[in-house]
Amino acid sequence: MILFILLPRTLFTMTTSKKLSMRAKLPKRGVISGTKDYVKISNYPRATEAHITYTASAHEEKYETLSAGKSSEALKYEVHDMER
Repeated sequence: MILFILLPRTLFTMTTSKKLSMRAKLPKRGVISGTKDYVKISNYPRATEAHITYTASAHEEKYETLSAGKSSEALKYEVHDMER
């Protein structure tokens, strides 16, 4: 928005802007979807399991859970990965 203020023999222009900032702690979830299935990953930066849902047809769904590692050893895994 631009405001013009007219005073005798001068013209002042004032520019105003509105800003909104928001900070919230949102869940860290990732979803990978395909044509016949999708994968949900909770706490994706340090996930230890993923849930796969197979939806080959509209009438049936199959579920599978993949697990790997322990969240208590996450820092150890990161150090090991950086050393490679």
